[in-house]
Amino acid sequence: MRVRSNGHSNNQADFENFLLRIGNGQEKLYSNIGSAKIQLPKDLCICLDKNGLKTLPHKLYGDILKTSEYSKFTDRAILTTTIDDVDTINTMVMDMFPSAHSKTYLSADTVEDEFTGHLYPTEFLNSITRSGTPPHKLTLKKHAPIMLLRNLNPAAGLRNGTTTLHMQETLSSFRESP
Repeated sequence: MRVRSNGHSNNQADFENFLLRIGNGQEKLYSNIGSAKIQLPKDLCICLDKNGLKTLPHKLYGDILKTSEYSKFTDRAILTTTIDDVDTINTMVMDMFPSAHSKTYLSADTVEDEFTGHLYPTEFLNSITRSGTPPHKLTLKKHAPIMLLRNLNPAAGLRNGTTTLHMQETLSSFRESP
């Protein structure tokens, strides 16, 4: 892991130093919580109750939406361990966007084998959300940040981890290139 510093605030410098101490094996280990475990600083933690989850997007993104500096979204990310939390947080972040108009995109789920296709109804396929793939029903607003987690077409030029902003509300912007 590399940490880049562009002269940001002391909080950012403290966080960068914390990450470097972890990476260099210099951060204190706590055997009472398990082997090779570190303790995160309290200011990095948010309670996992519903109120804590609701405050997370506001703490991370703050007033970005009020200033229309949407490109700053691409510098930040919320990491979570469950797909359900991802869906909840994504919905909350989309609700924060000032645009009243949203566009919903649906996946195209099919089974290629005609002999076993009847075993997997489309409704069942639509209910599955795998790690690294968008949900069957994806709602976006203009300027929404999008991170590509799994690129199914590397020849198109995008790489895993690419972050961009949703600018066009057309289905063709999400179709695979020929």
